[in-house]
Amino acid sequence: MKRIGFSNSIKVFSRILMLLWFTGFSIGCSYTSPLKKSDNSAIIEGQKVLVLLRVTCEIGDESGADPVKGCISGENANMAMGDFETGGMLKPIIMPKFLSADTRRQGWTYFILEPGIYYLGFQGQRRTDALTYKTEWENVQIYRMDIEPDSSIIYIGTMHLHCDSDWFLFGGRHCCFIQNQVVKDETLLAQKLVSEDLMDMGHPKTVLLKIHTGETFVFGIPKPGR
Repeated sequence: MKRIGFSNSIKVFSRILMLLWFTGFSIGCSYTSPLKKSDNSAIIEGQKVLVLLRVTCEIGDESGADPVKGCISGENANMAMGDFETGGMLKPIIMPKFLSADTRRQGWTYFILEPGIYYLGFQGQRRTDALTYKTEWENVQIYRMDIEPDSSIIYIGTMHLHCDSDWFLFGGRHCCFIQNQVVKDETLLAQKLVSEDLMDMGHPKTVLLKIHTGETFVFGIPKPGR
């Protein structure tokens, strides 16, 4: 029987560790995070706002099929956010928050934010080196989020992504390359989510994402809209 040398054993062991790390990282990026008591208190006192967003996608020629619902969980699309502290520059959201496993599968995520103006962008899963992927955040479509101070819950829309998938050994399909994106208004679904999981917080107000153009970023407290 062929013996495995010490150096080969180290290589095999390293690969196993890398696989375990990657598996744990992928699972960790899709964890559920119910609201904390401190979050509830800050929202009730008007210091912060619960912001709801749904992300769905169609992959390849799946336009006739049901969209992939949990498009920011697992190995699909990623998000990045910019604010006053970053000067509007998008910073990847490493671990999106999900109220439950069920809402995660449906594509719902949430943010706890102080009233103000923020910016959001989307990119398919990383298929290049980390530096190239980081640089690509400078080229994505940017959306503006107006988080108004007069609401406890704001629904900023459903981001629907049309994606292409790279080739995978075991036939999986993921949102690797975003070809088109559109903001949809699914207020009724947001109201249903709140009535089932957040009934003590009142009704959500819809303030849809807006496409940001130009190089100037605006900050401050947005004026209440409709």
